[in-house]
Amino acid sequence: MANQPNHTTKVTTTVRTERELRPPQMYDVVLYNDNVTTMEFVVALLMTVFEYDREAAVSKMLQIHHSTSQVIATYPKTVAEYKKQEAEAFKTEWGYPYCRLEIVPHGGEAHP
Repeated sequence: MANQPNHTTKVTTTVRTERELRPPQMYDVVLYNDNVTTMEFVVALLMTVFEYDREAAVSKMLQIHHSTSQVIATYPKTVAEYKKQEAEAFKTEWGYPYCRLEIVPHGGEAHP
């Protein structure tokens, strides 16, 4: 056994991933202005469902009031859908069926 050659083996491994992980596509929750929904309700909706503080909710409500629509939040699709469902329940509870929300791909255009 003393005359056996000394073999050194070098092994190199490369790991490839089948697909690279990417951040999820984001979606905007858009709230539309209308002539029926009160400013008080919009502030309450933004604070309760979308976790705005009062000052930010009032500021966003005024932006919505002076325009056709505004993005009120941006989330991954499943979260955006969940928040919209929460908002729909909140609308029903408060009696504001005309308050309209829509989910659109982030940076996409909402439909007036």
